[in-house]
Amino acid sequence: MRANFFPKYFNFLGFKWQSFCLVLWCLLGLGLASCGNEEKPPVPFSPAVSSASNLTSPGKTSPSSLTAIVTPIKSAVAATAGPLSVTALPNVAPTGTLAVVQDGRLLLVKADGTSKEVADLGGDLSDKLVLRWSPDGNRFLLNEASRKLSLLESDGKRTPLLELDPANEKIGLISWAAGGKFLAFERIPAGERGREMRGQIWVADLSDPVKPTLQAAVDGFAPTFSPDGRNLAYVSYGRDVSEQGVVFNNAINITTVNGKQSRQVLDVDQLTDYRSPDGQVFELKPTLFNALSCSADGRSLAFQDGRNLVGSVASTGGKVRVWWYNATKEAGRVSNLVWSARNDRVSFNFVTDSDKTRSRLMLADTSGKALPLVGDCPEWSPDGSLLAATTGKELNIVRASDQQIYGSVKTSGCPIWSPDGVWLAVSPENGPEVGKGILIVHPDGSEFRPLAPTSLNPTRQLKVLGWKK
Repeated sequence: MRANFFPKYFNFLGFKWQSFCLVLWCLLGLGLASCGNEEKPPVPFSPAVSSASNLTSPGKTSPSSLTAIVTPIKSAVAATAGPLSVTALPNVAPTGTLAVVQDGRLLLVKADGTSKEVADLGGDLSDKLVLRWSPDGNRFLLNEASRKLSLLESDGKRTPLLELDPANEKIGLISWAAGGKFLAFERIPAGERGREMRGQIWVADLSDPVKPTLQAAVDGFAPTFSPDGRNLAYVSYGRDVSEQGVVFNNAINITTVNGKQSRQVLDVDQLTDYRSPDGQVFELKPTLFNALSCSADGRSLAFQDGRNLVGSVASTGGKVRVWWYNATKEAGRVSNLVWSARNDRVSFNFVTDSDKTRSRLMLADTSGKALPLVGDCPEWSPDGSLLAATTGKELNIVRASDQQIYGSVKTSGCPIWSPDGVWLAVSPENGPEVGKGILIVHPDGSEFRPLAPTSLNPTRQLKVLGWKK
């Protein structure tokens, strides 16, 4: 009786039940192909381990058999058609909490000046100890000498994640998913050419901060989370190596957080010759993708090769857009590739090998032209209309629409935007402002002043890590 119900029912409606199943199967396939949020949550991770020695590499899935994985999601800041405008910002008192390091102490400082010490990290914060604040503001990631990772809760409790033997491996690029639930990082062989050899991307599930779990996701480099935090874009390198040791056949891919499904987005062989705005033609290959940035709406991936090329491709694959090409072939390095919140501009730094003290801030839009400015530590405003950067002596805030200076103050230090975009904070590194604590300013350069009286030592240099609600 039960076995015959479906055939009879659908025959009554004028359908064949086999046809209905086929239609249903197609609809499910379209759901996966909608570039996006999978209907099922990521597969639970395996128990935490202290090393990779007892883990096997995850199985591979043929990219050709997969549809798109990343779903374009609605951006928190809608893209604006036509010229970008900068609206007048309200002159409101600063709010929220800043993370600050001074004399090796990590503190949370509220906008009213009250502060709480999270932990004493021991001595001055050096380049060997890197702190990252989680997107949700609940904890910090400590990266010690690129070999040891641990979590630091806002109450000072520390949880070890991973410790590597520096003679064999090191920790490379790190990406934190929105919401702070997942953390992805590179594990690469030690040595100068480690990133040109076999590397792995590992993911930490921090759903339970007391017992975080680790798992090897995929072989590759440059992990970058999608805005919804459910998928990872990454770079994979092939095995063909020239006599100079440079890998040519690399690709950009997307995978689920657990690494169970991977799909290729762009292979280096798909790059074609580039015609510059002035009509010159340049050959883009060979090149080596080494860093990615996902747009705020999840629709596009920007990439850099570290030397001569910055471009983007849809997360579903397709035609490549070249944002900038180093036509002069002046030797240098590309870094800090970031999308604006409006999804139509990217910023990055280019430092020449001949003058490593001068960083060029490049701002590229859909016209294909990249206008060079002078600056470092670029930070986009939350709405994507302004870009702040420091020259080492001045803090400049540039309008994205016409690359003109919107505001400027004479101070040093890397800028940090307030969550509402009304203020910028800096911690001066040199000049007469050193010793004045945390300084804040409106984007137009007005109201330049100390944040508030705090318990911080005014005579000691400090560093602002971030500003959260």
